[in-house]
Amino acid sequence: MDKMYRTEGLSWFPEELPTTEEMEEGWMNLEKRDFEVNYILTHTGPREVVAALGYGDASDEEIPIRQYFQRIADEAEFEGWYFGHFHVDEEVEDVFFCMYDEVVEL
Repeated sequence: MDKMYRTEGLSWFPEELPTTEEMEEGWMNLEKRDFEVNYILTHTGPREVVAALGYGDASDEEIPIRQYFQRIADEAEFEGWYFGHFHVDEEVEDVFFCMYDEVVEL
């Protein structure tokens, strides 16, 4: 979402966002585990969780990944989902954790 302030190939890389193929592979890997994992670690969070934190769709480029993560959140069983991106420490629904300064021991 801050791509306009960065330089491609130096401080921003197209590979920062997963490709459709990478997202499909992630989904298939979750299917292999019957959508049951202990923890999920991502850079941003699922769409509804991000909205609950007060962040809308500021970047069109982030909409697909947040929607993909929302599909996972709706389908998967997990103990905790940890993400950063927003530089705040917040908890949503006892299982989604936006991390910035806090350190978590699992």
